[in-house]
Amino acid sequence: MFEEAITTTQTIEMLLVRMEIVKFEHSELLASVLRRLPVNHGVPGWNCIGGVKDVLEALREDGTALGTCVTEWYRIRDVAIWYVQWKKDEHRFDGKGDFDMRVPATFDLLNGKEVTP
Repeated sequence: MFEEAITTTQTIEMLLVRMEIVKFEHSELLASVLRRLPVNHGVPGWNCIGGVKDVLEALREDGTALGTCVTEWYRIRDVAIWYVQWKKDEHRFDGKGDFDMRVPATFDLLNGKEVTP
């Protein structure tokens, strides 16, 4: 069972990293693909990482909802791990850096740079 909900970035202190990997051409097509995916709660070894991989695979196979995108799992994973370390080195998590914690940064993988709203 799953729940569709509109979320905000109000709880950014819980956010490790945020990455932009896709520009969607058709949000309803995206929603249709996502609604068909099973939520594998209780399946041994399945977690949110498996969920992201499942979503990327389904979107690639569907081919109608995506615009500009990076869907290669290992590239996304490697950049996410690098980005976490970079943010750690910049003291983004320990409060010692000079960053506005109310504005969550996003690593735009499509353009290879960090952006803030």
